[in-house]
Amino acid sequence: MLTVAQEFARTLRDLGIRHVFGVPSGNMIDYIEAITSSNHYFGVPIFRVNRFRSYQKVLAGAFSAKRPVIVEAVVNGSEYDELLLRPNK
Repeated sequence: MLTVAQEFARTLRDLGIRHVFGVPSGNMIDYIEAITSSNHYFGVPIFRVNRFRSYQKVLAGAFSAKRPVIVEAVVNGSEYDELLLRPNK
C-alpha cells in the first residue's frame, strides 16, 4: 500500500511534472523521499551504487545506455570534512 507521499509523487509524475522545488524540512522530507526513491526520476532511469566493488559495473551500464540517466553514488561524507572551510581554521 502506497503512502500519501508516494501516491502524491506518482500523481505528479503521471501529470508530467518534471521539476519539484521546496525546502527539505519537516513533513516535506516524506514527499522528497517518495519523489526520489523510485528507480526513475520523472521518466529518467536512476542507477544507484553504494559499494566500491559495484561502481565500475554501474558506470558501465550508465555509459552504455542509449538515453539520459542519473547515477546516484553514495559516498562517505566524513571523507570530505577536511575540505570544508571553517571559521576556526
